Amino acid sequence: MKVKTLFIAVIIISAICSCKKDSDSLYTDDFIIAGQTNDNRTTYYDFNPDINCTLSDPWENTDTVIHLDLNFDGITDFDINGSMLHPSALGGDWETVTIKPLNDNEICIDLNSGWLDTIPQHDTINQNCTWSNSEVLIYSYDWVMGEPAVTSGLWANVTTENKYFICVMILKNDIPFYGWIGMKRDVSSWSFSFMITNFCILKRYTL
Repeated sequence: MKVKTLFIAVIIISAICSCKKDSDSLYTDDFIIAGQTNDNRTTYYDFNPDINCTLSDPWENTDTVIHLDLNFDGITDFDINGSMLHPSALGGDWETVTIKPLNDNEICIDLNSGWLDTIPQHDTINQNCTWSNSEVLIYSYDWVMGEPAVTSGLWANVTTENKYFICVMILKNDIPFYGWIGMKRDVSSWSFSFMITNFCILKRYTL
């Protein structure tokens, strides 16, 4: 089984005019609002086109990994993993999508199910969320001939962009940077079709 790895490289070219400042002049906020876009304390990025988590050729590759580096430091912060049963298999089907925090980063989960939570637009993302550094379920589909299909995960019905978000926390030099990732399910294709649309993450800033 081959694993197809999709690297997301976001290249931001900026002209920076800087001067020496005391460390006390740098600030980091302890919250972010789900769905908020760019201001002086955040970095916002809109994927164009959206990143498709769907396997492009499941006959050749039944697994895929998407590496996300949200703070552009060259280190992968989160992996989104997708896998499915080979199309040649008869009598059943299964597909699954998960997200895995790397290093000391964390994601917000639903306390009851343990699945990746769906954070509504305008909710506050801070230390009070239910955080986890384990790989958790985004979506799964399981069907065996003669039995009803079983769908798991809170993201199955999220089909509208910028309505619900993945809540994330990146730990850098012992400082938590809160953020969100936009994702939706594309129901125009088969069930295993999720689109990563945009993200926003806190950054250090000066007043």
